[in-house]
Amino acid sequence: MSASKRKLTTLNIDQKIEILNALQSKAKKRKELSVEYGCDLSTIARVNADKTGLFYKALPNGTLAARGEKPQGGKSQKERLTILFLGNMDGSDKEVYTIGRSKQPHCFRGKNIPLPYFANTKAWMTGALWMKIIKDFDCATVKQNRKVLLFADNATCHKLDEGVVLKNVNIQFLPPNPTSIIQPLD
Repeated sequence: MSASKRKLTTLNIDQKIEILNALQSKAKKRKELSVEYGCDLSTIARVNADKTGLFYKALPNGTLAARGEKPQGGKSQKERLTILFLGNMDGSDKEVYTIGRSKQPHCFRGKNIPLPYFANTKAWMTGALWMKIIKDFDCATVKQNRKVLLFADNATCHKLDEGVVLKNVNIQFLPPNPTSIIQPLD
């Protein structure tokens, strides 16, 4: 293992944040920061992870009605998909994962599914699904020879099991209730 790779693994969180701030503000270039911190920053990517719910059968909350007409209401549909987005700062590398309720949805029979699809009884992100997705993402970054600093919210499902070691992905959790300024994918 070269000295630069060993140095990269010993950077503390404050140093990593300083590097990210300098890169984002474009005050210094990667080469300057690589020399200053004694590590190779050319292969480090900053990636953000966030999930959202897609209620694909839900109708709009409100509607326009002419005067004198009585609008008809109904129950709101709760059918949902959970979608996890992973994307880097410049938007050049994006990944999308879908979580639904059915293990084998009828609409996918005999077709090539365009996105990685996972099943769960409530279509929610669980710790087991998070572990599988992050391990697959780590394997992909190892194959690409990239280091990734992944920012994720501190949901309980995002915690890693004890003993799990990711080779090229370092996860940093955001503080509770981050604003959209802090959480880029929000």
